[in-house]
Amino acid sequence: MEVKERIIDLRQYFLYLWENAIIILLVSLAFTCGMAGYSYKKQKTFMNSTSSVERSILNSVISQNHDAFYSQNPSNPSNSLPFTDAEPPANTYNSSARLFVDFDFSSIEGNTNLDYSQMSKQLQQDATLLLVSDEALNSVIEKLDLHQYDDMSDITPDELKWLINKNFLGANVMQIVVTDVNPERSKLIAESVVDEFLVRSKNFATIDSVKVIDNASTPKGGMQSSAVQTSINKKSLLKYGIVGFAGGFIILAIIYLIVFIFKDTVRNAIDLNFADLRLYGYVAKNEKKKIEDYKRLAYDFSVLEDIKSISIVPVDKHSESEELLNKVNDELKSIGVKEVKVVDNPNMKDSADATLATINSDAAVILMAYGKTRMNDLIFTVNEINKTKTNLLGGVIIDKRH
Repeated sequence: MEVKERIIDLRQYFLYLWENAIIILLVSLAFTCGMAGYSYKKQKTFMNSTSSVERSILNSVISQNHDAFYSQNPSNPSNSLPFTDAEPPANTYNSSARLFVDFDFSSIEGNTNLDYSQMSKQLQQDATLLLVSDEALNSVIEKLDLHQYDDMSDITPDELKWLINKNFLGANVMQIVVTDVNPERSKLIAESVVDEFLVRSKNFATIDSVKVIDNASTPKGGMQSSAVQTSINKKSLLKYGIVGFAGGFIILAIIYLIVFIFKDTVRNAIDLNFADLRLYGYVAKNEKKKIEDYKRLAYDFSVLEDIKSISIVPVDKHSESEELLNKVNDELKSIGVKEVKVVDNPNMKDSADATLATINSDAAVILMAYGKTRMNDLIFTVNEINKTKTNLLGGVIIDKRH
């Protein structure tokens, strides 16, 4: 027994996808939004966890520098290391700058109780207090907008000053070291602190001038820069969005392919050939083309020999078309053919009398609805009409898509 193979027309499959383009587009966009949202949430979670860790590290630096500084106070029995010897916590960056501070000793020469060493130490203390004054550090916070960073969202001048390690290397050389978890930010803070000091020192009586010896630079080492994320990465959102759109489209395309195969509806001549039926005509969905298609059917009917009555047999309720019957009959009259009559029949799927109605006709034409009439129903209709020995002219596909 010969087994016929069902051929899938990929052109019809792509047309099927096009018919459902809006649904596919909407679902693909939903996948796009879903994947972009996932990326956003993932980044936000990472940023929150990262900023929490970074804030913890900053707090360690603040606490260590605070304790180390006050360990130099004889009244404090703390065992902390001296300020200049304290090692910063792991996973931090140090950006440093050096200044030459020229002091005006004449401003305190009237105090005979102080020698040069004592005067120098006092002037150095005054300079460091000016460097990290609340007013100066408030200006640094505002200019750099440090509150935009999650780990510094609530940073205060008093906390910021303990991220700045300041000491004199000799009588006039001041070293400034800013410790931070972000390398670029540590450099920016160091530069901003130096700028503020340069401006404010001009109005400070005990300082003649300040010159920059070494500018701050971006440090190396510490945490990997890829682990520091302070804002949502838009490129990542775009990448996930594209993946989501492509994934959604592919999933929908596969689903529609499965539906296309198992739905197994009639769409073209290849489908009719599988049912041992030839394509006799096609009625387009376009109103102007419909008229031409009706005229073509009427002409084909008019040239048939010894055929006066033609039964139009719909396969199912989807393919019923009173319009086709009326229009073809009208066209037959318009070309002067009065002998040929086109008669309507109930659809074969729902009516037991459909087969009997074809017996009284000279020929029959089967009607199918594009993409709606199922292949099994068409085969059943063909077999039933063939049992009556009625001359089966072929099939007409009606496109009822909107």
